[in-house]
Amino acid sequence: GNVAATSGRAVAVGIGDTACLMLDARSGSELGQTRYQHIPVTPSIRSGTDLIFGSRAGQLVWLGFRDEQIPSRVEIKPGDTLQKETRISAVHTFAYEEQAHQLKGSIQASPVMVGDMIIACSTSGQVCCCSKTTRNRVWMVELPGGIVATPVTDGTNVFIACRDQYLRCIDAVKGRTKWKWFCESPLENPPLLADDLVMLQVPDLGLVAIDAGDQGGLTR
Repeated sequence: GNVAATSGRAVAVGIGDTACLMLDARSGSELGQTRYQHIPVTPSIRSGTDLIFGSRAGQLVWLGFRDEQIPSRVEIKPGDTLQKETRISAVHTFAYEEQAHQLKGSIQASPVMVGDMIIACSTSGQVCCCSKTTRNRVWMVELPGGIVATPVTDGTNVFIACRDQYLRCIDAVKGRTKWKWFCESPLENPPLLADDLVMLQVPDLGLVAIDAGDQGGLTR
């Protein structure tokens, strides 16, 4: 699950197949349940009070939360006069889509956060960068092969393994490819960072280590 917040209240959010369930993070009592407009495929990441995920149909979705008061009519008897007044019987928490950016294909790789940006990749090869504060798109590039492996970032660059057989180092601010490393097989495993090396499990080669610097040279 994830933890979001509404009106200063901590909310535990369970991401299900068709709906998300909101629970009070302290008591565990149910606060509400909302069906998705777009079905999530990836794990979600948190940005402030938003949860961000990739959907089956290729949307990068910002999920927000709000509280709604449920009123009821209550009978009261002040003296000998029977009256009715409106009181708040409950407060339910609802999830809603604040923003959704459409990419081609499906989003199977988890979005990643790089500074003030969210980067998502699709099975069509699109790489989309959005501001996490404004939720607007900053740049988009399209690679020749699909992407199913979650990228990794060093805070400045994003390293993307692609089915077109290239591992790329892309500038997270401008979307420019700094270097790319070719492999004999389509790349579907997620890269990992270890100090100044990008580690990648490659079919037929095993685990390789690639210099994360400007050249992207194979080290071992």
